[in-house]
Amino acid sequence: MTDSRTAAKRFTHIGDILQQTLQTCRRETNEHLVRVGACWPELVGETLGEHSRPAAMKGKLLLVHVNSSVWLHEMRFLKSDLIGKVNRLLGQPLVKDIRFKVG
Repeated sequence: MTDSRTAAKRFTHIGDILQQTLQTCRRETNEHLVRVGACWPELVGETLGEHSRPAAMKGKLLLVHVNSSVWLHEMRFLKSDLIGKVNRLLGQPLVKDIRFKVG
């Protein structure tokens, strides 16, 4: 029989495994998100920049959080222009869609 202390030493905390996995799988996406986030007020303008922020990139989708439904509605009108601006900033067509979410 194995001692419970010996068995515990063989296990790895799930948080450690997830962190390692995310670092290897999403590194490039996170770098792109950081670049977009740093230039966000310049991309959307000062006023929209105060009411929105890029939150995540999932494949070719950019998720943007806005602070009210009014700003969500406004930004939907600018969606195609924003996709072009983000892709020019990144130097390649990485974003094909933007979704806006109040949060």
